[in-house]
Amino acid sequence: MNCYLAYRDPRSAGARMVKQGMHWRLLVLGPLGLLVSRCWMGFALTGCVNMLLTRFTGAYGMYAAVSVNLALAVFGAEVIDLEQRLRGRVCEGLWMGRSAGDARLRLADRGQVLS
Repeated sequence: MNCYLAYRDPRSAGARMVKQGMHWRLLVLGPLGLLVSRCWMGFALTGCVNMLLTRFTGAYGMYAAVSVNLALAVFGAEVIDLEQRLRGRVCEGLWMGRSAGDARLRLADRGQVLS
């Protein structure tokens, strides 16, 4: 089972599930993988860091880019979480499920029980 953090926009009913753990897409694509998750601010920040490291590390620029991608893959959930908070979404807790849809269903069941 995977763990997901649920973020809900106060103006809409839907919740956004952010997977906790290793993000393989970020390991392979680097900052471009954040564009798939629609995290524009995270893409801009990590892309700038990646470009600066590649530019100023000389011959070791590729190693620096790979190390940034590795750090981004490990801590990608925190970058995406920060982006969700900056957009004004509220954390609804940690939910477990086989997929994001399964975790979203558990969140919706909790909402029906409480109401």
